[in-house]
Amino acid sequence: MRFLLTPVGSYGDVNPFIAVGHGLKARGHEVIVFAPEPFADSIGQAGLEFVSSSSTEDFEQIIANSDLWDPWNGLSVVLRALASRLEDNYRTLESFYREGETVLVGHSLSLATRVLEDVKGCPSATVHLAPFAFRSEHDQPALAPGRDFSGSPRWVKHLFWRMADSLFADPPIRSQLNRLRKSLGLKPVDRIFKDWFHSPRRILGLFPNWFAAPQPDWPVRSRLTGFVFGGRIGAEPLDPELDAFLEDGEAPLVMTPGSANRHASRFIAASIDAANMLSRRLIVLTPFQDQLPESMPKEVIHAERAPFSLLFPRCTAVIHHGGIGTCAEALAAGIPQMVVPFGFDQPDNATRLLNLGVGKYLDVDRMSHIRIAEILKELIQSDSVAEACAHHAGDLRSDTGVDAAVDVLEALVGIKT
Repeated sequence: MRFLLTPVGSYGDVNPFIAVGHGLKARGHEVIVFAPEPFADSIGQAGLEFVSSSSTEDFEQIIANSDLWDPWNGLSVVLRALASRLEDNYRTLESFYREGETVLVGHSLSLATRVLEDVKGCPSATVHLAPFAFRSEHDQPALAPGRDFSGSPRWVKHLFWRMADSLFADPPIRSQLNRLRKSLGLKPVDRIFKDWFHSPRRILGLFPNWFAAPQPDWPVRSRLTGFVFGGRIGAEPLDPELDAFLEDGEAPLVMTPGSANRHASRFIAASIDAANMLSRRLIVLTPFQDQLPESMPKEVIHAERAPFSLLFPRCTAVIHHGGIGTCAEALAAGIPQMVVPFGFDQPDNATRLLNLGVGKYLDVDRMSHIRIAEILKELIQSDSVAEACAHHAGDLRSDTGVDAAVDVLEALVGIKT
């Protein structure tokens, strides 16, 4: 079969699709990945065919927009960008479709994939990388640290989602989406992210049920696979300079604001000062060197990126933004997590880490090096946190997420393993 995979986002979004694609290819399938141009090399190195969904310039323009990391405006930035490419991406995707031989596998935000599914009626699946994509009036996803409406009556939650759709989610893309649908003979859709963005055939959640238990109002066609550790496919050894730093002293802290965050200077500076306050060594991971302070202590080293699966087990704790891939790798490494979430799924992921007992979070508006240091000290010295980290690292010792996802996708076309 030909599997068309359509991730949307940064490395944390694309890497799990690469891993699933690699698993599909290992079982003899043809795999084509539609993704932004910056990920062409990673996709090619995994032995998968790459097709561009947007240019490097388009990608850079999105991540240069500071509103991307605003809790209330970030989604609009992404959706407006997707709207501008929606028809072109649909036409490109359609050109690779083969009747009776194609399975569509789309990211939560790959709306062109959902349109093609509606047109063709072919085997398809929507992939949600984090629980945040599953709305619920029971265990409602957290939208900001400490503000998850969990204790509110269901009618309040229902009203909230209706307002969120009408004010934030639908306006940036609804007109372009329905214009394309009309040209294809399809009916218009409303409240796009309530029901329609879920494939009517299959939905995959790439996380375990102990991270987020399925709720009574989740679609019954949903399947959880466990975490998919995308960054491990073709991972190179640690940079020699970074490896030498790790060897030359006690296990350091590691800090990453996310691979696409160009607006993290304050977060990085606060993390460096917190590490200094604790007399701890620190690794700062960011591809954007201009975010670093002009001078850094000798106990701090910078690297553009590193494979988390090799780095995290050699660190004491991780300071990060709450991206689901970083959360999963830190859970697998069994180290505490200090999270400063910015937007998207990050506040919800941070809340779940707190509930698991493996981490704590800090609202970005209240962020300071003193608070980061205080929280890190609590986490590192806590026996209960150490026990929780070890417990969940044990849960992830058998890395079965890719195989589980591939099993579900093959079952769409009657292949049983």
